Amino acid sequence: MLCCKKTALRSNPEAQALIWDCFSRAQLFICLLNFSTAVLQYANMEAGCTRAKGHEILWNTTMDRMQTEDEADAAEIECTGTVFGGLRPSSVLSTMASVANISIALMLPLTGSLIDHTPHRKKVVVWTLIGLWVGNFFQIFTNTSTWEIMVLVQAIICSVSYMTHQTVILSYVTEVVSDMNEQLKEINMLLRVAEMSTMLVFLIGVGVVSIVLNLDALDQAVLGQAVACVGSIAPFYVVVKQLGERPAKRQIPDGSNLYSAGLANLKKTFAQVKNENPQLFKLLIAIMFIEGANSNIVNSCVTLITQELKIENPTPIILLILFVTVPGLMSAPHLQRKLGVKGAFLFIILVNVFSTLFIMFFCYSPETANRVFVAALFFGVGIGSTYPIQRTLFYKLSPFGQENEMMGIFQACSMIIQFLPALAFTGINQLLGSVRWAMGSLVLFWSIGWGFVYMIDFEKGVADAEKTAHLKYNNSGGSTSAKVGSAIADAFRNGSMRAK
Repeated sequence: MLCCKKTALRSNPEAQALIWDCFSRAQLFICLLNFSTAVLQYANMEAGCTRAKGHEILWNTTMDRMQTEDEADAAEIECTGTVFGGLRPSSVLSTMASVANISIALMLPLTGSLIDHTPHRKKVVVWTLIGLWVGNFFQIFTNTSTWEIMVLVQAIICSVSYMTHQTVILSYVTEVVSDMNEQLKEINMLLRVAEMSTMLVFLIGVGVVSIVLNLDALDQAVLGQAVACVGSIAPFYVVVKQLGERPAKRQIPDGSNLYSAGLANLKKTFAQVKNENPQLFKLLIAIMFIEGANSNIVNSCVTLITQELKIENPTPIILLILFVTVPGLMSAPHLQRKLGVKGAFLFIILVNVFSTLFIMFFCYSPETANRVFVAALFFGVGIGSTYPIQRTLFYKLSPFGQENEMMGIFQACSMIIQFLPALAFTGINQLLGSVRWAMGSLVLFWSIGWGFVYMIDFEKGVADAEKTAHLKYNNSGGSTSAKVGSAIADAFRNGSMRAK
């Protein structure tokens, strides 16, 4: 149904449920773009720094009086107004991201425990999506009186719900495939395509309607939230209907609770990887820094585009980035063949670094704003290629028989320090008053990640992983998570485990 050719995944209801989940959560994620643009405008309005169409300035602390749009345009002065007790308006999104990512990091041990120690994975999937949906629904009513509360709703409720939901739903991936080679590659590709296509359709649809109705950025944000809330319901109904529960993998140790058990599992797995798979350990450290930078690209770009380049609507530029991710995604296998998996990963990190440096030195003012499309092209290639190459390198270095544990540690490393680049961005911007130089924090984190990837001895890492080859799913010796997952999926398809 969702594939262009008939495969085993096509008749697998749980695999289809994972794809439908992408259609649902991708809408509730990408509407953050319109919401973020509106938040920046509300912050500027409150600080007295805005030139927002159709809105009078509330107060300008520099001129110490009310200020109109025309006066703001004519004055061309730096606004000294702040929000949230001292933040520059241009620091609001990065601070929101810092709060969100700290909350997510604190939630990680509990998320892992809910997967490992309880038989309630499906319930977690359902309730976290509901939490994300409710948060987005409330944001429909964002206005000058409520915007600060809605920023907190986004930072705490929506972000934590989204990342917890995504982590738990991805824990099903290795269990719904019957092998860890072709089907795993296929479902990862399908999940990525489903996400990207949904985001593109959403942004184009909301953008076209906004143009037809002549909506400003604030009204477009309301439209985006409403469309996401309505459009995500039907796909998620399919998820609830077709996804099955899973039994607990292990008991909670005596004297522990869900949170402490999850924390202990993370520490134990990290220690095991460090001792037995040191090359994989280097990759996991690299992923911490690389994903920290990757997670802050959108907020940083939206802030730069609207605050320093003075482009009122960043949607066309973000759309260009998303369009280019498709050829970026398709180029990943070619890059791996030409440069090797490690070489391709090193190259693609440098592409992201180049894109950011290009912005910092060649695209940082309204006069140079037209050059942002060049940076968008490179960012699109970088974002599109990063994830498939990163996952391939991770799978190559991972031991067999522990697919779920390794995927859990991968997710943990992807999220655990995401707050640091956003915090660095806020600090630099607060100190220098420059989004341009604040984006240098992304370069720093990508460079650190690049260094750890460079130190990986790929051949030795693959050899370490091959020591557990006897646990591979298609080997007669031992029962592995892939085999167990396949058996569970088969039982579900036969109706013996279908959730009522």
